[in-house]
Amino acid sequence: MTTPTPPPVVLVVDDDDDIRDVLVRLLESEGCRVLSARFAEDAIALSAGEEPAVALLDIVLPRMDGLALAGEIRSRWPDCRCIMITGQSSVDTAIEAIHQGAVDYLSKPFFPLDNVWAAVQRALATREVERNKRALQARRQEIKRELRAVVDDPKS
Repeated sequence: MTTPTPPPVVLVVDDDDDIRDVLVRLLESEGCRVLSARFAEDAIALSAGEEPAVALLDIVLPRMDGLALAGEIRSRWPDCRCIMITGQSSVDTAIEAIHQGAVDYLSKPFFPLDNVWAAVQRALATREVERNKRALQARRQEIKRELRAVVDDPKS
């Protein structure tokens, strides 16, 4: 019997209560476990006990902006995929977000809302592919070591 896969943990950080509430409801309805915060510092503290799979981060936040938060999240949880969200989109900001490691960039208002869920699904899929790739590379190295041992000492 296989153990059921735990729901993905998604971190939502936006200082707009209405936007944050909509995102939390959407993600929970899709089966995600959601951690939400208004401020970057609160988000870091809130997610200290568990690694988020995906983070939806508003770029314009008080005290610490979303781009700096994305960098902090990626340094703590390299497998976390960051999606930047903003009501003040620009090409320069989008480029900077991608340079900071964001996998997607969404403009508010979200219409249709399904675009947000599609972005989260893409981020989760990318994360899974990259994790599987690393596991396969590690297994490949293990097999190479085992083969070398057999070649070097055929009696074993």
